[in-house]
Amino acid sequence: MNDEGAALSDALQLEHIKFGQLMSDAAKALERKLASQGTLRSGGQLLAVTDIIFTAIEGVVEKVIEYREELAVRVPTLLAPANLLTLQSKIDQYIDGGVNGVEPDTACNGQELAGTLVHPKRPNEEHMR
Repeated sequence: MNDEGAALSDALQLEHIKFGQLMSDAAKALERKLASQGTLRSGGQLLAVTDIIFTAIEGVVEKVIEYREELAVRVPTLLAPANLLTLQSKIDQYIDGGVNGVEPDTACNGQELAGTLVHPKRPNEEHMR
């Protein structure tokens, strides 16, 4: 692998790690917020819980994009169309997993919803790597 390919591979690995950390942090923050509002175990209102979850998802997506921009300063090939499509697909799966995790029958379980932010329900987990 040439230097550019190695730099791209390293940058993508760093991005993958950062994405995982952001998802984990978002899930922990969601769990704390739901607990502070008394909705973690009480069944809470679906609309309020959904708003909190979507806000958390939005925050993770914004940070992942910002991180890609930071990495691209050092590894410009991260902004190549194919690499941007890969990131878009990864983000789409994360969003879809979060949206699919918000179902009326699971909205009363804040811990399960928080877990959706770390392990979103998605059809093809290998695609995230």
